[in-house]
Formats: sequence, structure tokens, C-alpha cells
Amino acid sequence: MKRIVVLLGIVIGGLGVKAQGLSDVYDFSQSTYQGTAKSAAMGNAMGAVGQDFSAISINPAGLGLFRHSTVVFTPGLYLSNSKSEYNGSTSITNDIRMPINNVGVVLTFPKNGFLKSVNFAFGMNRTNNYTRETYASGNNYKNSLIDAYMGEITDYGIHNDNDLESFSPYVMFPLWDCYLLDFSDSGDVSTIVPMGNLNQQRGVLRRGYIDEIPLSFSLNFDDKWFIGASLNIKHLERRLTASYKETNLGGGDLIAWMQEEFIRTYGWGVGAKLGVIGFPAKWLRLGLSFQTPALFNMEEDWSTRTTSRLRNTNHNNNENNTRTSTYTYKFTTPLRFDASAAFILSNRAMLSFDYELVNYRNAYLSCRDYDYSDLNGLIANTYKISSNFRAGGEYRIKNVCLRAGYALYGSPFGLGEKEYRTSNCSAGIGYTVRSFTFDVAYVFSQMKNSYYIYSPYSNYVPSGDDVVTNTVHETDNTHQLLLSFKFRID
Repeated sequence: MKRIVVLLGIVIGGLGVKAQGLSDVYDFSQSTYQGTAKSAAMGNAMGAVGQDFSAISINPAGLGLFRHSTVVFTPGLYLSNSKSEYNGSTSITNDIRMPINNVGVVLTFPKNGFLKSVNFAFGMNRTNNYTRETYASGNNYKNSLIDAYMGEITDYGIHNDNDLESFSPYVMFPLWDCYLLDFSDSGDVSTIVPMGNLNQQRGVLRRGYIDEIPLSFSLNFDDKWFIGASLNIKHLERRLTASYKETNLGGGDLIAWMQEEFIRTYGWGVGAKLGVIGFPAKWLRLGLSFQTPALFNMEEDWSTRTTSRLRNTNHNNNENNTRTSTYTYKFTTPLRFDASAAFILSNRAMLSFDYELVNYRNAYLSCRDYDYSDLNGLIANTYKISSNFRAGGEYRIKNVCLRAGYALYGSPFGLGEKEYRTSNCSAGIGYTVRSFTFDVAYVFSQMKNSYYIYSPYSNYVPSGDDVVTNTVHETDNTHQLLLSFKFRID
């Protein structure tokens, strides 16, 4: 349960401004490589394999293994399934999208002598996909989110609506405006929402991606040593629509209330990668690569809508829509190191392995008009060095390749931790005829995590029996079908 607590939203400067939290830092830092079908089928264990456009995003030295100029295009089908368990109730949601995972061009320039070729590449690889819809619903007979808000109001010494509007214009003040909170003449806060005996619902619709645009080159020395470098322009967009609703299961003035958040995060970033691949033996390929931190300029829009339905009052139906707040900040991603090996077996089969280290503690935020030192300190103290392991295999029968792979993307909380750990199982087939190659891959991914149902909204931390009462257990499954079309152009 300790790992759940650190995923609470971090409140910055009160609740007047939407705050970035640890879960956002992880979202923006993670790379799960969504590129070509060949790479996906082999678990993205491509660091020492090369000769694939997705491999450029892992180790740019792999560009040097191309023998011909090539164009590649990869559309996909993405189906996500989420199951949430809350207080004995199970909720299931499904979502489907059709993204473009990859498009790229490789240009090969043969040379004579020890330098065999100089290669260039540009295009797009998708490195993260945010598409997911989650929903949790269950009955809570002990407390309400309003109780958590009231505790914060008391702790911060808020005694009237004017102070509340200054403290939390987007979250708590709309509750007062919708007659869910009230202040007495002596400054005590009260609510018509009962303490428990409520049906609680939380839903989140996510959309978005991180696309990487590599501008890469590589040198091929004697068909044995390959070095490469890449300048990577990154485009991030994430849109969230989050809703929280409580419905009264008993009598009283409250029928139901709901608050919705609308958040759009948009940014451009730049980083670099360096890599090398060597063939110490005909049966062995070894690779090393280093990815610098990427610096993003981020912009975020945020607004809320709050509604309440009451009975026995003069204000039975109420609604508050806040203005859209826009602000900018900078975000720096962690360092990454990748070591890889590929074993060639009798010119027909290959096994490849990648091991990647990611230092999530190095991620940080900055802004001209705000001090992020508290959040950056929390990142450094909470997140750890983690690792990703990827393995893949390929077996060739004439012009047909059979492939399979596995990947395990580690938790940002460190080696051995399970929260937010993601596992991928994959398989695929490739077919080549003359200058055309067609690849297809299927990838199944699963991630499990747990969180407090109040955590995105309040600093409330349950204790005792409330830990069980307020905890949602979530399992997210995704199914991907990828098709790559590859053409030689020389």
C-alpha cells in the first residue's frame, strides 16, 4: 500500500492551479516503442539487430545495417480493456483506436574501402500511446470525497467562501457554489453530503501519444562496426476527461453530485541518442546506446464542471463551469542506457536480448514563475533507477520470417517493484517478395496498479479500515495489431 500513497496528486500552490503529479511524470517519461510490426513482434529487442526503422529509436547504429534505401509505413489497430474492482464491484471498459505507429525513409549511400556506407533516416516512431478508458464504481458506507475536502479546508484555516475561492477556485469553490458546502457565521464548514451510504463512480477517458521524429545518420565500417547518432524531435499530446460522481443511497437533501475535469497537455521536446554495434563473431552482435534527457516545452489547459441535484431546497439543480486555465512549464525526461546482444544461429534463426536502464529520479520540472523544488524533491526521493528487459526471436523459411517476443517494462519505483510494471507478449510473421516486405504483428500488454479513489482530487490518505474501503484495484490489458509495408527504393 505504501506505493499507492506516493501516486497521490501533488498540490501546488493550493488547488487553484492544476498540478503535475508523480503519475504525470511517469506518463511523460516512459517509452514502450510502438513502431514497426517486425520490431513489435520481436518484443522490440532490436538494439543489436538493426536494419529496422524502429531500431533507430533504440540504437541509431542499427541504421548502418541497411543495405538499400527503404520506405516503411505502419498503421495499427489498438484495443484497450480495463477491469476495476472497488468495494466488491467490478467494472469493465473497452476502447478502440486506429493509430499510425510508424512512417520513415532510409537513404543508403554505398562507399568503397573500409567505410562501406553512410546512411541517413528521417520519419516518425510512436514511443507511447495513452489510449485508455477506465471506470470504477462501488458503494461506500463510510465516507465521501467531500469529507476529505472538508479536512483540507479546516487544516488550511479556510472560514468563508471568499477565502475558499482564493484557495481552490477550480475544485472546492464550485462545490460551495453548487450548495454542497456551506460556512456558518463562526466559520465552520458543513455539507449536505452524507458521510457514507453513497455510490461512488470514477471514470477517466485518455487519448494521446508521444511521437518521436528521428533525424539520424550511421556509418558502416567493414560490415563489422556500426556507429550512429540521432537528433530526436518529440511531440507529446495527452487529453484526459475525468469524472467523479457520488449518488446518495438514502434519504436527505442530496440526490447526486458530480465533478468533471478537462485536461489537455501539449508539448514539443528535443533529445539525442548515440549508439554502436559490433560483430565480434559471425554468430554474435553486440550493441550499446545512450539516450540523453529530452527537454520539453509543455502547455496545459485545465477546466472543471461541477453539478449537483438536490431535493427539498430552492436550488435543486446547480452547475458551475470554470474558465479554462492555461499555463506553461518545462519538463526533462530521464537518462536511458541500453545494452543488447543478438545470436545468429545457422543463418536461419536469431535470438536477441535488450536490457535498458532508466533513471526516473532524474526527471524534473521547471518554470519561470513557479518553484517546483517540492515536486522535484518528491520525484528524486520516490522514483528509482528501473530497468526494461526485452527478448525476441526470428526463424526464416525462404522468404517467410516467423517471430515472437516478450518485454517487461519495470516500475518507476525501482527494480523488483510491481506497481505500474507492464508486460508484453508478441508474435508475428513477415513475407518478402522482391523489393516489397509485408510484416504483421500481434502484441498483448498487461499492467496492474492500485490507487485511492480520492487520490487525484485530494491529499487525503486513508488509514485503518479506510485503506481497503477507498482502494481501487485496476488491470489494464491492450491488444495491438500492426501491419508494416516496406519498400526498397534502389
